[in-house]
Amino acid sequence: MLTTNPMNTFNSAIESLLVACAELNCTDPDYLFELGRLLTAYTQTDLSVQGKSYSAALNEQGIPIELAMTSSQAGIKYRLVTDPMVDESSIDKRLEKAKQQLHQALLLTKTAGLDQLFDEMFTTMVQNDNIPLAQFTSGPVCLAANIAGPGVAAYIDARSGGRHSLQQTRLWLESCLAEPAAALGLLEQMQPFGTLEAVSLEGTNADRVLAKIYWRPSTQFCLADLPEPLFDDPLFHQFLHLSMTDKVLSGCGIMFSVGFRLDNGKLFDARINLCGHCLAYSASRWPAIVNQCTDLIGAEVLPLEHFMAKGHFDVSFLTMGLTVNHESRINCYVRPTFSA
Repeated sequence: MLTTNPMNTFNSAIESLLVACAELNCTDPDYLFELGRLLTAYTQTDLSVQGKSYSAALNEQGIPIELAMTSSQAGIKYRLVTDPMVDESSIDKRLEKAKQQLHQALLLTKTAGLDQLFDEMFTTMVQNDNIPLAQFTSGPVCLAANIAGPGVAAYIDARSGGRHSLQQTRLWLESCLAEPAAALGLLEQMQPFGTLEAVSLEGTNADRVLAKIYWRPSTQFCLADLPEPLFDDPLFHQFLHLSMTDKVLSGCGIMFSVGFRLDNGKLFDARINLCGHCLAYSASRWPAIVNQCTDLIGAEVLPLEHFMAKGHFDVSFLTMGLTVNHESRINCYVRPTFSA
């Protein structure tokens, strides 16, 4: 039975999510805990430093771990998403630790052939003279990994670098995509609509890798106005209607992303991400909202009620993704609360 040490809030929160996930019987519990501790750089020591944490903006509350549950026509998959070494104030140390943990995660999950691609992304996006690490006010990297089978991702915060982040993102896309023209064009076309937030690289093996760019809107617009027509698909409109109900979200409550295949540079998918903190549904209402979204795409119901019934979990993000082949998925990101 998990017990809570009030002086060790982050540790108990991390443990509570791993315990609740293990109860789903979706993977080996020992493997799950090993992966969780690896990705968070988790130790058995107090993770608060003079009352502070140094977490990146993984979520509104600064909790360093989330469970991403994805439902599609292919079934349900789970990923752990983390902010490594949350107790460290040194950005240099956090970056180096994130790189170490990433390479260990590639080994643990048997995700082969991606080491050099990740190293090149780190070098271009954060380890260069244009974007000094001192500009970051929180950890620059978040990590993710499938809890069953291969699949690893790294997300790099692009907010702190300003215009230099745009420049480095262009360089990164040019270096990693076989044909970067489509991605570079969309990166430029999206600038009037918002600000670059992050980039990511994710894959299950060397032949299945995506480069993604994320941005938040800085002005009001319709989905039909966006330069990528996939965002104007009727499914996205229906998803927003079901998930937002009567809510009105500001620019900070919504984020758009697009993914491009490394092997040919072509657009693979588009995604709309909604902030769960901004939607602010009650624990009893969240499962019904998410169920409506999975029903929309004809996918299996996510086990959100399993978490919400415990009283110390909340939804960080609700998202919908759509590929160019019209394959859809619903993602729900669950985090423990500080009172875990």
